[in-house]
Amino acid sequence: MFLGALATAAAAGFAIPANAVVYSSGFDPLSFSGTGLFQFDDGCETANGGFGTYTQAQCNVILQSASVDMVDTDSLNNTIGTGHLSFGSSTDIAFIHISGGLLVGVDSGLFGEAFTDACTGTLCNGAPWWIQWENDFVPDPVFLFTGSCPEGCLPNTSPSATAFNVTFIRQTNGAPEPGTLGLILGGVGAAWWARRRKAAA
Repeated sequence: MFLGALATAAAAGFAIPANAVVYSSGFDPLSFSGTGLFQFDDGCETANGGFGTYTQAQCNVILQSASVDMVDTDSLNNTIGTGHLSFGSSTDIAFIHISGGLLVGVDSGLFGEAFTDACTGTLCNGAPWWIQWENDFVPDPVFLFTGSCPEGCLPNTSPSATAFNVTFIRQTNGAPEPGTLGLILGGVGAAWWARRRKAAA
């Protein structure tokens, strides 16, 4: 059991690189809502006094994942379709914007394509979807694009929906430094050894 705990502790420690930070980005307009998870080097939070714009390469920015729930309505605001989208990881990010030591904006490419993995009504049309964070406007929106797959999937030139209520919330300080991680694992190992010796006695 303690060996299992030791392995779990090690896996948890190495799940996020040391000196990395993770932010969730929420968005919630009328027609779609969801979250995205962005990971980057935490040194970018404190560089230049906590203010600056940094490229993907400068901060090792990664979109870990994004999830979207969509609702389609008619002219009377009746729901005529629902759908869920799951987007995987990507590094297609132009830059991030830090203000006051916190992430406040992301400018990305189009993440996708993704297809609905649960749907009803009008959103069960088999169309591909893309999502994009845009940092060139105020407020900074999240765009949702649909498109078609005649010969390879392509997004439409205009977004199907726009979310203006976008937030960024710091989720984690990243993994412990290697020395700290060693102390944690050493403590777990010592406790296991002590219990084993006690049981043997």
